[in-house]
Amino acid sequence: MKVIYQATTRLITAMLVMLLASCMVLEKQAPPNADMAVSRRISAGFEYLQMGQPSEARRHISKALEHDSRSPEAHNAMALLYRYEGDQERAEEHFRKSIRYNRDFSLARNNYGVMLLSLRRYKEALEQFSIAANDPSYDNRAIAFENKGRALAVMDRPDEALDAFNTSLRLKSDGVEPLLEIAWIYFRRGDVKMANRAYGAYEQRAGAQPARGLWLGIQLAAIDNKEDKLASFELALDKLFPGSPEHREWRNWVAQGRKS
Repeated sequence: MKVIYQATTRLITAMLVMLLASCMVLEKQAPPNADMAVSRRISAGFEYLQMGQPSEARRHISKALEHDSRSPEAHNAMALLYRYEGDQERAEEHFRKSIRYNRDFSLARNNYGVMLLSLRRYKEALEQFSIAANDPSYDNRAIAFENKGRALAVMDRPDEALDAFNTSLRLKSDGVEPLLEIAWIYFRRGDVKMANRAYGAYEQRAGAQPARGLWLGIQLAAIDNKEDKLASFELALDKLFPGSPEHREWRNWVAQGRKS
C-alpha cells in the first residue's frame, strides 16, 4: 500500500498542471448564455496561474466571483489557485461550493477528486471520480476513469482498477499513463507476460519516460535478461532522476544483487 501511495502522490503535481491547462481551454469555450465578464476573468486567472503569477490570478478570479458569487466555474478556479498555493482547506471550501452550485459540474468533481487522492482520502476521491466518469456529457471522461483507476489501485482493488484503466483507454485510444498503471498492476501480481505487453505499448507512446516508467522497465528487462535495455534504463534513471524514490529503490535493489 505504501509503495502504491508514493507512486500516486508523485503524479499530483503533474496532474495539477494538466488540470490548469484543461480548465483554461474549457473556460475559453463559455456557454452562449454565460456572463462574459466572469468567463474572461476566469480565463485570465488561469493564464496567470500557468505563468506562475498567483497574485494576478487571484485578482482576476476574485473579480469573477464579484460578478457572480455563485459561479461554479469561478469557485473551481479559485480552488485550483489555492491548491497551487498549498492551501488545501480553502481549496476544498471552493470545490464544495462549485459542486453545490452545479452538481453536474464534472470538471470540478474530477479536480476535487485529485486533491482528495493527494490527501489519502481515497474513498471520497473515488466517489468524485466515479460521478465524473459516469457523466456522458463530460469531455474528459477518459481522465476521470484514469483517476478512478488510481484511487482503486491505492485502495488495493486491482481488478476494478484494471477495468477503469481499460475503460479510459477505450475512451481515449492514444492514452499513455493508463498503460503504465496497468503494467504495474500486472507486475505486482507476478504476471510478467501481461506486464511486458502493457509496458511495451506504454514505451512506444511515452517518449521520454519518468522515473516510475524507467524503474518498471529496469525490473522487466532484468527478468527477461535484456542486458542492453537494462543498462540503458539504469543509466537514464541514474542520470535524470538521482533524487527520486525510484532511484533509491533501484540502488537498494542493485545492492541486494538485483533480487526482486
